[in-house]
Amino acid sequence: MSSRVRADKEPDLNFRLNLESTQRVAEAARTHGISRIVFSSSAAVYGDTEELPIREDSTTDPINLYGSAKRLSEQLLAGHAHTFGMTAVSLRFFNVYGPRQDPRSPYSGVMSIFADRFSRGLPVTVYGDGTQTRDSVSVFDVARAVASAATREEVGTGEYNISTGRAVRILDILEAFQKIYPDAPEPIFELARPGEIQDSLGATKKAERALSFRSRVSLQDGIRSLITGALPKVPSGSDTLLTKVA
Repeated sequence: MSSRVRADKEPDLNFRLNLESTQRVAEAARTHGISRIVFSSSAAVYGDTEELPIREDSTTDPINLYGSAKRLSEQLLAGHAHTFGMTAVSLRFFNVYGPRQDPRSPYSGVMSIFADRFSRGLPVTVYGDGTQTRDSVSVFDVARAVASAATREEVGTGEYNISTGRAVRILDILEAFQKIYPDAPEPIFELARPGEIQDSLGATKKAERALSFRSRVSLQDGIRSLITGALPKVPSGSDTLLTKVA
């Protein structure tokens, strides 16, 4: 079950975990003099927009309760920031994947589910024709973004896409796994699920400027890291930072 589906099935739980808890954190920060909050938001705030790449100033039109709760949380934190002189940094994560991600979790995406199925010699299921795209970002890149958002002095209150800036088809993700598991069973194709976003691609320039963040982990290296748990290969000079935030 995806986070979207669970939120729609359990709206009260979604409200408590994603909105009420944000209010509690904001109030705790204000009470104890914490000057900055870094919030884990989501690209779900944009909904199924046709405007690609999606910029931070693109229209936010969530199509499910999960995305709505994330957007309301962003606004709540921005209100606290402007009212009480705090800094609220909302990081809009796109499709995050990485080692130790539970494929049974409602927050897991296609990457961890594929990794689990391929590793057990089971066929994977593709919903739709596989041409839908995702901007999938490694958790190692995400950790770097969070560290920067928490420590970089010049970062101001606002929303920032944390993505690779590369749209990858589900078919291409499937092919990347098949290179590692050449003897895997043929995939199963089923009808697309209602409410699923067709295409996702995040603009990266705002995060590059404010957070000095750019994705460094390639798709193939990220998938190998997902499977093995090892640090992915990154450009020269990045390894120390990756080790610190892993």
